[in-house]
Amino acid sequence: MLNKKNILTLFILLTINLNIFASLGLDVGLNYNSSEVDSDGNTVDSEYPFSLVALPSFSANKFSIELNTPIYFKVNDGAVEFDYSNYLLPEEQDEFLDSAYVYSKFFLSFINYAQWASFNEDFAIRIGKITNSTIGDGALLYHFEDENVGEFETRAGLQFKFDANMVNLPFGFELIATDMFDPDLFGARVFFEPIFFLGNDFLNKLTLGYTVTYNTEYADSSSEYWLNIAYDLQLPLFKTVDNSMILYYDLISEAEIDDSTDNLVRELSQRVGVYGWYFTDLTYDAHIQNIIDDDASEYTFGNSNWDLVSKTLLPQFKKDFVISANTGYYSNNGMSEFTLGSEIEFDNLKLDNYDLTLEFISTKAIGPISDISASVTKSYYIDSSTDELTEDFITGLTSTKNLEVDLSANIIFYQVNAITVSISIEGDESGNIDPTYSFGYKLSLL
Repeated sequence: MLNKKNILTLFILLTINLNIFASLGLDVGLNYNSSEVDSDGNTVDSEYPFSLVALPSFSANKFSIELNTPIYFKVNDGAVEFDYSNYLLPEEQDEFLDSAYVYSKFFLSFINYAQWASFNEDFAIRIGKITNSTIGDGALLYHFEDENVGEFETRAGLQFKFDANMVNLPFGFELIATDMFDPDLFGARVFFEPIFFLGNDFLNKLTLGYTVTYNTEYADSSSEYWLNIAYDLQLPLFKTVDNSMILYYDLISEAEIDDSTDNLVRELSQRVGVYGWYFTDLTYDAHIQNIIDDDASEYTFGNSNWDLVSKTLLPQFKKDFVISANTGYYSNNGMSEFTLGSEIEFDNLKLDNYDLTLEFISTKAIGPISDISASVTKSYYIDSSTDELTEDFITGLTSTKNLEVDLSANIIFYQVNAITVSISIEGDESGNIDPTYSFGYKLSLL
């Protein structure tokens, strides 16, 4: 029969083994959102603006998962009213595939993320929020984060990588979708080793890749304006799961705004650089980029992205002027990020097309402050009937100039708790504004 001493010893051994081979976590959050998006895509006032969220997590070996279990409520005349409708199973559909669709959406709505392996490895998959995700060397998507999903919200995104080198085949592919059911951004890359048959262990790792990204948020199905394409040539100097250094050359075709017509046109650029990762989580990139254009040149330097953009007519101020700087620490698993940057853009020095961004982001591992940013952005939209650029937000039929202001702050106190604040204001020249705001408090219990 076990005595108290033996039971205590077994408990200690179990705890040690759990810490070595697996880990558990639990965050709880209190969140407030003044608005929500209805089934038609319209922003409306939240019926139950408060939510109490439990975020249990588990990781073992290469697998990690975090769940999201919110309880929504409101305070009405001093009484608290709860809404549990999000836990009710959807109605079964007539067709099997339709039922599979609605049930999949239902169960995935409770998963923040589920991931197998690091994307430095030959095979990895992630379901849930897309954060700090890169395709290839980052020609089109570099540490992309889906900003259309909030801190306490879930989304059924998908990131997948398969490098057939793991089974001695010279090809592979990667893909990213912000939502498996209704993506507003999709990216994919296929790659192969064209001279894999050489006996040289260095040159036969030369890789040719083709990447495409499509942003459905800005274009309808008949438009290719936001269909961006990149060809890449990569040569690893060394490459393991923990450390790598890879030389690359990119030829990129992206959608850009024509300064003279305000229409979207395609812009061709090329860049050469080196990227990789150290100690699994620390990623870096340094490159020089050049726009292939007779009257413009752009060069980019940095470990994440240092920009100095100038146009040949800059002394006469007849072209856009852009100056920006950004450097950062990024984590492959999306758990940590540090950037310091700024960006200023003028159009003929009249602030007609302006973009002002100041940003500072830290992490639990680096310091007590995390994610303080401010931005002022004038946004353009696509008129789907003409595939032309317009400045109107709702119909695309008028020339009302819309102003968007987004302010956000996320302060983390010594890995214990976090406060998040987000304010978004949309307005036009007539002085009409539509503010939305949210705040949250998150406490780490484990």
